[in-house]
Amino acid sequence: MKRYSKREILSEITNGNEEILVYLSRKYFSVARRVLRIRGFRDERTPEIFSEVLASAYSNLQNLKVDHIDFEKYFLDSLNEEIKSRKEERKKNVMRDLANQPAEVASQCVSIMDEQAQKLLYARVSEKLSYEKIAEKFQFSNAVIAQYEVNKAFNQVEGIVKLRMNISQN
Repeated sequence: MKRYSKREILSEITNGNEEILVYLSRKYFSVARRVLRIRGFRDERTPEIFSEVLASAYSNLQNLKVDHIDFEKYFLDSLNEEIKSRKEERKKNVMRDLANQPAEVASQCVSIMDEQAQKLLYARVSEKLSYEKIAEKFQFSNAVIAQYEVNKAFNQVEGIVKLRMNISQN
């Protein structure tokens, strides 16, 4: 394998010689793979990420037409930026999944409650009935008792959700 100096690498890139990519792949793949593995990426994903970053660095340097950039530093900086970007995207996806999870868990928890409590919660939350209307509908003697029963149902579902999601109760 022919060895290239830093200037020759940059010269080959700016001249559009794609054979330099083979040399760069052999030289930097093991380093990039190690960095990716240390930063938490699966081994089967490393070739894809490496090739994307290498192609992007090659293309960017070719478009910049510069002759004084250290390719190795530029490539490793590009790799670190890609890692950071992918980790942020992964974190956003996890947060989105977690944001959807509590609603699903809460609905499952409501389904285990007795029918009367379910109906009370449904009337208050979904139908948006006042305590007076709930008292009429469920034949409570007044709105205060209706409010007490609704709050009791809310406390019950809150306890079930906390248990289900392993949230500490302070």
